[in-house]
Amino acid sequence: MVSPEMTTFIKLRIFAWVAVGAGAPSVGQAHAPAHRHVAAGNLVPVERLGPLIENHPRFPEKANVGFVCITGRDSIDLRVFERGVGETAACGTGACAAVVTGQRLGLLQPEVSVRLPGGQVVVSWRGGSEPVWLTGNAEYMSEGLIEL
Repeated sequence: MVSPEMTTFIKLRIFAWVAVGAGAPSVGQAHAPAHRHVAAGNLVPVERLGPLIENHPRFPEKANVGFVCITGRDSIDLRVFERGVGETAACGTGACAAVVTGQRLGLLQPEVSVRLPGGQVVVSWRGGSEPVWLTGNAEYMSEGLIEL
């Protein structure tokens, strides 16, 4: 569950792309979604900018970094660089953090379609202390064995 009241806003300027506010809502782990009005989310240099923000001094325990491309008031494209991992296909907490932050910045509506490389989800939040809802399909990805 997201605690939107715990959102803090910081301003990070890393290259020209991240020239907007980054929010850090409490979703159980540190997230730094950076918003920008741009339609070409695949052009974001995630592998270059992700580590710079992940390791920023404002995040002493590192942070997951979301690159949010606002395609409409009810839709965003999102790419996530997870701390210690790199870019991932999907991130539910990252989607929630991106939408809550976008709403607090006045950029997004209460229900937002979030398109990630691994699929699409819907995030809904009515503000205040209301819960944040994440809706989407569960997809089988792979299986494996590990010996311990």
